[in-house]
Amino acid sequence: MSGIYIHIPFCTTKCNYCNFFSVTSLSRKASFIEALEAEISLQSDFFKQLPGHTTVDTIYLGGGTPSLLTPEDLRRIFVSLSANFSWSPDVEITIEANPDDVTTALLREWLLLGINRLSIGIQSFRADVLRYLSRRHSAEKSLTVVEMALNSGFKNLSGDLIYGVPGLRDDEWLVDVERLSTSGVTHISAYALTVEPKTSLDFQIRKGRVGAPDEDAAFRQYYLLRERLRNRGFDQYEISNFSFKGYQSRHNSGYWSGEPYLGLGPSAHSYNGNMRRWNPSLLQAWIDSSLSGIPAHEEEFISMEKRYNEMVMTKLRTSVGLNMLEVEKSLGLSWRNYLEKVCQIPVKLGDVVILGETLFIPSEKLFLSDAIISDLMYVD
Repeated sequence: MSGIYIHIPFCTTKCNYCNFFSVTSLSRKASFIEALEAEISLQSDFFKQLPGHTTVDTIYLGGGTPSLLTPEDLRRIFVSLSANFSWSPDVEITIEANPDDVTTALLREWLLLGINRLSIGIQSFRADVLRYLSRRHSAEKSLTVVEMALNSGFKNLSGDLIYGVPGLRDDEWLVDVERLSTSGVTHISAYALTVEPKTSLDFQIRKGRVGAPDEDAAFRQYYLLRERLRNRGFDQYEISNFSFKGYQSRHNSGYWSGEPYLGLGPSAHSYNGNMRRWNPSLLQAWIDSSLSGIPAHEEEFISMEKRYNEMVMTKLRTSVGLNMLEVEKSLGLSWRNYLEKVCQIPVKLGDVVILGETLFIPSEKLFLSDAIISDLMYVD
């Protein structure tokens, strides 16, 4: 399995909690599309060097706000991709969309272009929460966008929600979960509000202009979420992701299972199993390097220590768990022995369970997974 991620850096406004690279002007969009076509051509051999991964199985347009691109912009991107890469017949193509951008006409254009999975950044159905998060869409649009997508012919729909927002009561949170889980979406991603350094939200909290996220509320709301979605037939396949059977995000699952992926666009990361590289988080620098034919990415060789830590970090987030035989096969017996040693105390504490050859974090401990995972990682 192989995936391509394309970072679309444009936003009309910046959400206060977001630390992904973006710019709030579309003035360089034409240059961006031209540079992206050039970068696609420059990276056409990326998967050819990886036996068993020469066919692209997933394409993901993230951002930023990919829904700001016109159908013609997207058509040019897909033409370039198809000319330079071999696609699987059932390739999963996802586009992230802000509800404010979605129209029936645009949804139909996306389907005609081959986009078959839609990820909608709803975040909340409450006007007060959307204001706190500085989201530009209205609560009313959140309520109608899923129905619009279904009526247009989309069958693979994901919606995002955020919990732990100051002032959000548990009963109000459950109303949001219920609305989304019964709306017709086949996948839900839900994240605790996190204050990232140097974001607008970080600045506002430090200045006392808004309240900070409520960790106790986030803890409660996470487990309320899990219980309600389980009752609605959603399977939890990763800490923050839930889906109906057959509707897991194949692209994101590739990240967690260690499959190679190519990142295109400013700030995008790539991984081939032994090396990780990343493009500059500067739009003009990326445009100039792509058009010059000389990629400006930085890269690092992934040491055995980092490979072990990444395997622990990604696998234990999922319902698949961390298999010790896989650790031994991929990294060697010494790393399996290390894992068996460091997991002894977490197992005694009930933070980790072992079923056969596989380690899992118990469902009641998932909210604390970051701390549990850190106890199993290699520290020099």
